[in-house]
Amino acid sequence: MDVEVNSDTPFLHILFQLDEVNLEKRLLDAVSHDARVAKAVALTSEVHSGSTRDEGTPYLRHPLRVALILHEEFGVQDPDLICAAVLHDVLEDSTDVDRDALLQAFGDRVATLVFCLTDEFQNVDLPRSERKGRYLKRVAQEDDQCLFIKLCDRLDNVRSLSLSPHLEKRRSMIQETEQYLMPVFQHRQGPFSPLEPLLREALMDAKQSTAIHS
Repeated sequence: MDVEVNSDTPFLHILFQLDEVNLEKRLLDAVSHDARVAKAVALTSEVHSGSTRDEGTPYLRHPLRVALILHEEFGVQDPDLICAAVLHDVLEDSTDVDRDALLQAFGDRVATLVFCLTDEFQNVDLPRSERKGRYLKRVAQEDDQCLFIKLCDRLDNVRSLSLSPHLEKRRSMIQETEQYLMPVFQHRQGPFSPLEPLLREALMDAKQSTAIHS
């Protein structure tokens, strides 16, 4: 399914105009077909096979875009960070892949980053807002590299909100981002600091889209 853009949809980043085949090609070309990144793409493709996001597009597009945000918008060359970005949702979404499997396939640094990005509260019997709040509070205190990937993940998610048919999801993500993640930029400096204006702009677009559709 291709992304549909209408007059009520704020500007969508160029990456949203690419399908999963072209996103994968763009990423692998960018990293000179690094073998570990290619292996990470193959694994996340397998884990997310058949899964879609709520806008109806294949889920695989999201982790590929997150990795491309790191590389293209912030110049990250480190294959460990690129692999972790590609794999950031596999522990949440697979019953067959665990931390030990990632350790064996990609090494300790990648496995540790993916583990720290995993929402340990997703199956806890609590209201969603409380579960997400606990997770985001914890991630906001993680090391710079984990937080950097998480903020790129959130940037892609907020950029995509105008495509979501669920207004409550839009409102929740906007509120969570403002409450738990935006304050990070006031209290910490790191490689993630240049994300602040981009995330702020994406939030403004998401608010505009949500107001239009309310």
